[in-house]
Amino acid sequence: MTLYPLSKYFLSAFLFISASSIATSVTPEKNKITLIFSQGKVPLSPLTAVMAGYIKIKNTASDTIIFKKFTSPQFSRVEVHQTISKDNMLSMQQQHKVIIPSHSTIEFKSGGFHFMLIQAKHRLKSGQIVTITGETSKMKKYNFQLRVSP
Repeated sequence: MTLYPLSKYFLSAFLFISASSIATSVTPEKNKITLIFSQGKVPLSPLTAVMAGYIKIKNTASDTIIFKKFTSPQFSRVEVHQTISKDNMLSMQQQHKVIIPSHSTIEFKSGGFHFMLIQAKHRLKSGQIVTITGETSKMKKYNFQLRVSP
């Protein structure tokens, strides 16, 4: 992540409110907020092989934002899956991109889009923070956080 002088640009801000996290990303070139991340959480699980992650992402920009990759230093791999219902059967399908239209919000939640956090490098405890980096199709990176909750 490139940091710019504070006198010229705003830096990303992270604010924690109870068990939720809000991270605001600012586009340095335009000096305006483009994405707002809120309510990030990872339900605590005794399993470390695969965990789920949820968050709301609001796109305040006039452009569509397309995420093509997600990573985390705490997991070997981060995938996005969507739960699909077809013929009274549920299945999870991996998504290779996440499209957030301009002036809209996408919610990662149980039964819809969600992160699959694969192979935790260390056992997580309630209250810990999971950092995820999302990379867009325009090679911009956004860092956001999910709080581990019971």
